[in-house]
Amino acid sequence: MCESWDLSWQIRKLGSTYFSLPFSRVNTRGYSFRRRSPPAVLGDALIVGSAIDDMTRARTPGAEVHAFDARTGALRWQFDPSPARDGARLSGGGNVWAPIAVDAASGLVFLPTAGPSASYWGGERPGEDLFASSVVALDGATGRPVWRFQTTHHDIWDYDVAAQPTLATVRRDGSDAPVAIVPTKMGFVFVLDRATGRPVFPVTERPVPASDVPGENASPTQPVPASPRQPVPAAPPPLVPQRLTADDAWGLTFVDRLLCRRKSEPLLSDSSPT
Repeated sequence: MCESWDLSWQIRKLGSTYFSLPFSRVNTRGYSFRRRSPPAVLGDALIVGSAIDDMTRARTPGAEVHAFDARTGALRWQFDPSPARDGARLSGGGNVWAPIAVDAASGLVFLPTAGPSASYWGGERPGEDLFASSVVALDGATGRPVWRFQTTHHDIWDYDVAAQPTLATVRRDGSDAPVAIVPTKMGFVFVLDRATGRPVFPVTERPVPASDVPGENASPTQPVPASPRQPVPAAPPPLVPQRLTADDAWGLTFVDRLLCRRKSEPLLSDSSPT
């Protein structure tokens, strides 16, 4: 089948799967660029993301998501989730390296996007970075965004959405609701209405500590599922502890624990975005 694809796109073998990579449109020289997840299939289209080096450089190429005609290899559409689309010329990232989910019934494509680059410094990309560290729903026919839900604003912790959104149906207020379930690196689980992206369970914007790094303007709040305080939980509880203290120091021996404790005592760990 690959031999019949549009020859204006180079065919490169990555692993055991052939992909048509737009090297002519993206300057990947000197960068780590690869495909880590299989293509998503929607009708007769193949939809692929990319994995790039967003740790060591601010300017990174290859964040675009591409949809190809499965028979000819022709490009149907492409979508750039990186901060560069919003004028942050010294930043990239926001790429989709985790598996993409599709809803054939609605024609929606759900992208789990990575954090922007550089991963631990946002001084050159002020603002929330829009589509990065988010779940983005696209119209599968055009590639246009339908909605987005950002799990981390102005990500400076490498909190990529690293898992494929799970498309499911939950019972809520006596009726069935089609949802996208999004687990995150912070241990939070967001349950979103599949058509609108609105949280099915309450989500609050929690104030978080400011950055003490010169030139860094961290977001003053971060989205957090509401804590369960009712007999029926109002939100899925976090999957991991949200605070780490010196008392949590671990080691095989007393000396190990003591040394670990001394290392951790000066560190700030008030919540996940610290």
